[in-house]
Amino acid sequence: MTISWGYARVSTEEQALDADALGKQIQRLQDAGCSKVYYDIISRTTESRDGLNELIRDLKNCDTGSVQFFKCARIDRIGSSSRLFYSLLEVLKLKKISLVCLEQEIDIDSLGGELTIDILLAASKFEIKMLSHRVKTERTYRTSLGKPNNISPFGFKVENGAYTQNNTPLVCLLATKQEFTHIEVAKLIFDLFAQVQSVGKTCKKIHEYFGLLATGRNKKEKTPNVITDTQTKYTSNHIAQVPLHFSKMTIRNILVSPVYAGGTHYDTYNYHDNGKKKSRKCFTEWNITWDTHQGIISREQHEQIKATIKGNTNNRWAATEDVNPYIRKLTCIYCSGGFVRQYYKKKDGSNIKDYWYQCSNYRDGRCANKKMISEKKLDAGIQKIFILKAVELAEIIQQRMELEAAPKLVESDELIALRKNLNSLRLLQTNEIIEKAIQDTESKIDYLVRNSNVLLPDYVKISELLDLITDDGFWESITVADKKRFLKEFIKKITVDAPNVTDIIFSFRY
Repeated sequence: MTISWGYARVSTEEQALDADALGKQIQRLQDAGCSKVYYDIISRTTESRDGLNELIRDLKNCDTGSVQFFKCARIDRIGSSSRLFYSLLEVLKLKKISLVCLEQEIDIDSLGGELTIDILLAASKFEIKMLSHRVKTERTYRTSLGKPNNISPFGFKVENGAYTQNNTPLVCLLATKQEFTHIEVAKLIFDLFAQVQSVGKTCKKIHEYFGLLATGRNKKEKTPNVITDTQTKYTSNHIAQVPLHFSKMTIRNILVSPVYAGGTHYDTYNYHDNGKKKSRKCFTEWNITWDTHQGIISREQHEQIKATIKGNTNNRWAATEDVNPYIRKLTCIYCSGGFVRQYYKKKDGSNIKDYWYQCSNYRDGRCANKKMISEKKLDAGIQKIFILKAVELAEIIQQRMELEAAPKLVESDELIALRKNLNSLRLLQTNEIIEKAIQDTESKIDYLVRNSNVLLPDYVKISELLDLITDDGFWESITVADKKRFLKEFIKKITVDAPNVTDIIFSFRY
């Protein structure tokens, strides 16, 4: 009896557009004789994968000959990374397991087979680079025409090449039955800042106003990404996140954006060395074209807000250049340990320090990788991955209109029916029976949302992050204090295979 294992992968946008995209791929592998199927819902550019890593680990631990075949739909389902693919290929050869691609004829034991794999991986990488090039070209073209980017700030949307206010409903206060649109929530943020004159306090006030908790988001349950032939359906290893949440950086970027005062900003970078290097300008130095659309505050209010934020220097981020921006963010790919920072003074006798990072478990004998990574190479590796991630996030933004146009692909028929029933109940005259029915219906909706296999990305966070990382040189141009703030708001962890950066995991759903 031959034993076959399989691996399935879909991107987050594939799964969002088709709730059963992963299920269909898994079913194909099971029909092809796979008794165990490992899976991931993640982009092909991402190397950190729970399902694939678990597969490689189980293959290493299994007896030679116990598994005869490893099957996948296509090579790109494993990924576009040569390092990741050949680490799997090495295990397959060691355990004498044959690779079978359901849609491609590949013989890994022949020279032609390895050449075919190299060509397919190279084609996948080229496709990613072309997507990145098209995204940058589109942004440059729109800027040359004086048009805003397709990424609009919170409370606005882009229609016919101009910013317009987003009047679609966003949140409702159950106590007062007051509904807020996107633009009304944006106006509330400016009203709260006018009262408290602080970004941090504004963030706290907006959460208190809507009864939101700033913690408990993006929790991940430690469930294995694998199903056996005794199971009929995969289950997601994520729970729903809070749909309305603002970080301090989000609030700050909203407050300083001239879009809310009717302006469109350009030329946000300073270029040096004939354009080879650039540094991000302070928000007070941006070039702004005014009266491009209708804002929600006046230009005088906009300038006053910027002056207030600029003057609030007595915050915890006003630190010296000696601060470690990567503290508790770097993770060793081998042992999952953190990295400690060390430094060496330069040989020229100056006080400038060269910073290096090493796995904290190496000195304790719990990790075999003693290699270190310099801060310069760490910055360069992060910038390189940002380029890949920008393509992935841009594709998610482009899919947003399709998701909104086809809500049945996101929500089940049962969930849609429950929402209709809830709206009908709220129109009835209130009594104890109606209130009990409303509570029960809300509980059922909450349960279905939290246990849904398809969850929408956090578009607010994606838009904000994409606006920052799209331009080359962003990471190298900002200060150490800004790096620390950026990492705290957007990055969950950075995986390192010293002396290289392998992946970046965001702290929000995408």
